[in-house]
Parts: sequence; C-alpha cells; structure tokens
Amino acid sequence: MISRKFEVFQTVLQYGNLTKAAAALNLTPSAVSHAIRELEEELDVMLFIRNKKGVVLSLEGRHILPYIQDVIAASELLLQESAQIRGSLSGTVNFSAPSFISETILPDIMLQIHSAYKNIGLSLYESSIPSIAHMLDDNMIDIVFTPSLLPEKYVKIAAIRDHLVCLAPADYPLPVDRPLKLLDLMKMNLIVGNLNYHPIVKKYIETNHLAINSFFNVENQYIIRRLIANHFGCTLEPSISSYDPDFGIKRYEIAGDTDFLIHIGVSAQYYDASATSTVRKFILEYLKIHGFNMI
Repeated sequence: MISRKFEVFQTVLQYGNLTKAAAALNLTPSAVSHAIRELEEELDVMLFIRNKKGVVLSLEGRHILPYIQDVIAASELLLQESAQIRGSLSGTVNFSAPSFISETILPDIMLQIHSAYKNIGLSLYESSIPSIAHMLDDNMIDIVFTPSLLPEKYVKIAAIRDHLVCLAPADYPLPVDRPLKLLDLMKMNLIVGNLNYHPIVKKYIETNHLAINSFFNVENQYIIRRLIANHFGCTLEPSISSYDPDFGIKRYEIAGDTDFLIHIGVSAQYYDASATSTVRKFILEYLKIHGFNMI
C-alpha cells in the first residue's frame, strides 16, 4: 500500500547509502536512484545530498521529512485497519452461474475473494439461467454471473467481456488460423444443447438465420463435445468454456462481432445499503472494483 518511492526514501534514509538500501530492498542501485529522483521531481525539492560516505538529507529534505513520515504512518495504519476489518468479517455469500461460467472463470474469482476475505464463506449454485433468476427472486442467492441482460429489478455491478467461438471435429477441413465467416457456419452441420442455457448463442443463431440440424435438451457441454468428437456436427459456445484440444475437437474464432458481456448482478433490494449485510457490502464493492479485470 505504501508508495514504492516512499519505501525507497525511508530505506535510503535508514542506511544513508544507495547501494546498501538497494540490497535491503532487493533492487539495483540504479532503480533506487531512479525512485529517489522521481520523488524529488514530484515534490520539486532535492531530498538528499551526496557525500563521501553516501547520502544525507538536504535542508529541504529535513524540512519535508515529518510530512513524508506522516504519509508512511497513515498508509501503514490503513493497512492494519483493512486487515482488521477483513479478519473480523464473517458470514456466507451465495453465488450462482451457468456451468460454462461456474466451471471456468468463477472458481478463480472466488479464490481471489477468499484470499481477500478469508473468514467469509462462499457457496456456489450451478444452474440454468431461468432457475438462477428464480433463486435470486427468492433470496436463495446473493450474486449472479450471467450472460443474459438482467431485468430492471436487478443491478449490474460489473461485467466481463467474452465472445463466441465454434467447436468442430479435429479433422474438420478448414484451417484454424482463419476465422470462420458466416458462410462457413451456414455450411456446417450445427448442433446445440439447451439454448436457454446459452441465450447469447441462441441470439446469434437467430439473428444470422443459421440452421440447427440437431437439438439436444442437455445442459452439460461434455455431451455436446463427445458428439462433435464423433463427427456428429459442430457447435457454438462462449470462448471461456473449457475445452481440451486432445478431446478430438478444435476451436475456431468467428469473424465479425460476436462479443458479449457476462454480467455480475445482484437483486436491487440487496444493492440498497440499508437492506444488505456488511459482508455482502464488502463483496459487492470488491466485485465493482475488480470485476472487469478478473480474467
């Protein structure tokens, strides 16, 4: 939390020597010198004067020293207070997401949250998108990750950008280094799982008038991939969906705009600060700050 430049300043002051300070900080002497020079430029004062033994504070440096020490002390106090808050928080936050999210990016996101708030329990409900909406309405879950646009009674607090890709048998004749065009997709034998599970796929298929040769009422993409590996057809899915190239399939990028957002949402009543718990507030704020950069 303490600015690296202030940390360097404090260490140079302690040792009175750039080389010794660099060794203590595990930096090169030039890096230490550069940090001090940048700090001097920001403050518009010369902090140190060189002598035969190393460096000593300049007159300006001695004048400004108490203020720098106040900044360092305040930063350390902030870290201690944050650690105390994290340590005192307890409770459980319930997440829900469809499988292509819960099996891919969500475990890493939950690990990041757990690392920041170790005493908070996290639970995950994997379900279809319609079921997730019902669970959120019934207050069974707190936070959802979904590719669907949330109705007005939900609040989107962050989002993660993704795009669609095409999975085909490993020996499909087109090269994988060339994105598939719409005409290529029209020539494919497309198969899909439960389209309610992937509304973004459904929207892309309907918008571009693609023909579905086989529909399977399954929500487990593993079944679809086994069918693809056995040359039953090809499919579309979000790029974050996990796939193994040794599975007997290969992945194509798709030309054009296939981008969409995975929304991180919460019930509007729980977004109101007066109606939600302290634990949920902290997790919501964490996701608002970090949600766009979590993958």
